Amino acid sequence: LPIGAISQDCKGAKIVEMGDMLEAGCVAFSDDGLPVTDSSVMRQALEYSAHFGSFVINHSEDCSLCHGGVMNEGKVSAILGLKGMASEKEEIMIARDLLLAKKTGGHIHIAHVSSAWSLKLIKQAKSEGIRVTCEATPHHFTFDERELMGYDTNFKMSPPLRTQSDVQAIREALKSGLIDAIVTDHAPHNTDDKFVEFDHAPFGILGLQTLVPLTLRLVNEGVISLEDMVRLCSFNPAKILNLKDKGEIKEGFLADVAIIDPQISYVYDEALNKSKSRNSPLFGKQLTGAAVCTIKSGRVVYEFPNVVA
Repeated sequence: LPIGAISQDCKGAKIVEMGDMLEAGCVAFSDDGLPVTDSSVMRQALEYSAHFGSFVINHSEDCSLCHGGVMNEGKVSAILGLKGMASEKEEIMIARDLLLAKKTGGHIHIAHVSSAWSLKLIKQAKSEGIRVTCEATPHHFTFDERELMGYDTNFKMSPPLRTQSDVQAIREALKSGLIDAIVTDHAPHNTDDKFVEFDHAPFGILGLQTLVPLTLRLVNEGVISLEDMVRLCSFNPAKILNLKDKGEIKEGFLADVAIIDPQISYVYDEALNKSKSRNSPLFGKQLTGAAVCTIKSGRVVYEFPNVVA
């Protein structure tokens, strides 16, 4: 399901032909890891996407704040001697986009929320009736900035891992229902690209294959229920994307089903890794819970191999 660019060539200067792209199969609009910094362009994007019954996803980042930052700005970045990225870099852009959504009546989807203040802004906007949805990733509700003490570039991502209190705020927002979806922000990178000095390593982490075990940790810790997990990972995303035949096991819907064993234990290693990349801090770790069978349009396309630890 392709998400089309917001702006031509992702340069943030002029919006794309949204109507034509939606007719061609596009389901939403985003410049992915590039924020739309021009407010007039974002306003146009929200107006036009609303006209066509679609929505916009923005990478919330005010790039004028802290060029060259590689991790969250705070005590840990000071200890490590690494240039930080303040959470305000995210929050300022979210505030702008929420105000533009209020002005235009458009639907803004906030990608990979990472800070407590971002959630406060979103909560206020929802209470005011602004059309906003948001998502969180497993790495942002599992890990915090302290993981970087070993300079492991597999923990380098954008937005960065933030403080312990930010992680707790995300977990509470998942529990309360403020966050609408759990997503992977899957970003594979070549091992050679990550095996460099921290400052020079690219941002990004594998997320697709470890979403299930990390989200099941929330279930086991009583943060969310199994029903919440299905709602956050399947039902709500289908609803946000306006997919009429996905998100539920129901007559007339596509038979796209992931069968999950919440108890299965294994080592996430070369034998199980389905990506061509290895940029995950969970590589070689013992995990619990996995999709053991995947059915696509009624056909079994994947079964968990018999290599359980």
